[in-house]
Amino acid sequence: YPAMVEVAGGADIVFDGKDLGDYQLICAPLLILHRPDLEDGLLRYLADGGSILTTVDFLSKNEDNVYFGEPPRLYREIFGTACTDFIYEYSELPVISSSGAGKVLLLSADAATEDWILACRSMLK
Repeated sequence: YPAMVEVAGGADIVFDGKDLGDYQLICAPLLILHRPDLEDGLLRYLADGGSILTTVDFLSKNEDNVYFGEPPRLYREIFGTACTDFIYEYSELPVISSSGAGKVLLLSADAATEDWILACRSMLK
């Protein structure tokens, strides 16, 4: 949240994947629990050119707080993989992927506020 205040003057808190099109950037630090309706909304948002800034553990657990045996559809469609291991190998570096006109930037789960500020600014260009 401090990064969004610094860069954009504040942030909205959104709980579902409906009506995301009005946002230029979605920041989702530590969005770990997967919900199919949220995943669908995020995929629509990306297909329409949206940008997501999140952490490497993005949607990594099901609603019962258990790690997936295989990643959700978003990983297959955005990162072109059915495995999330590639993310943890590069957890010190940002991972960027594109989908349609949209893009996703993954930061380390322990990224500092300064890292979030820089990432927000770069995604909003």
